[in-house]
Amino acid sequence: MKFLEPKYATALLLKKLRKNKCLTQSKVALELGSEINCYVQYEEGKCELSLGKFTDILNVLGYELQLTLQK
Repeated sequence: MKFLEPKYATALLLKKLRKNKCLTQSKVALELGSEINCYVQYEEGKCELSLGKFTDILNVLGYELQLTLQK
């Protein structure tokens, strides 16, 4: 079984969430205040996202990131 690199898994997730909200890449980039080609690179897995930028994108898409650490 092959596993995707994290940046590709993140890219697929972002694309799916964006399409579920019927948003264009341009609209998401505009809401983020970034260039469209920068956002496209995230969805293509060409750039790794920081946790902060990933959270920002999720917020634009109408989602909230929640992390839980348990011992």
